[in-house]
Amino acid sequence: GSTLDEVIEQQLHNGPYGRCVFRCDNNVVDNQVVTMEMASGVTVSLAMETFTLDDRRETHIRMTHGEIEGDERTLRIRKFRGGEEQIIDFRELAGTPFHAGADLNLIGDFVEAISRRGGHRFRTTIEESVESHRICFEAEHSRHTGKTLLLE
Repeated sequence: GSTLDEVIEQQLHNGPYGRCVFRCDNNVVDNQVVTMEMASGVTVSLAMETFTLDDRRETHIRMTHGEIEGDERTLRIRKFRGGEEQIIDFRELAGTPFHAGADLNLIGDFVEAISRRGGHRFRTTIEESVESHRICFEAEHSRHTGKTLLLE
């Protein structure tokens, strides 16, 4: 095809993009729970579930003195004592493409850092990025082997 629509149509019919994910030869996880205990004794649980009514990401952080709940629209911060609650509304960003603009922020941050030649600091360090990716790779390894892993 010569137009973008024709190329997309051709790829959907002949390429891997038009195949049903459940009939493909992959072993991509469709749900997973990862539980971690940090050196401080704090327990972290991450649940990834494919099948949801609203097809959105939700985050629940529960702590000793309060909790944070969020989705792609709002962030709710609650303190247990006194019942104080703060709601931050992100609905205006929810319609923004590329993960509500987060992907574009990553690119902008990178461009800013390289254009200033050391005068701009990334929002996260390379060490933090490597560590978060390492945790993901180890969770995947644990899923495949069924073994509990100890990360040093």
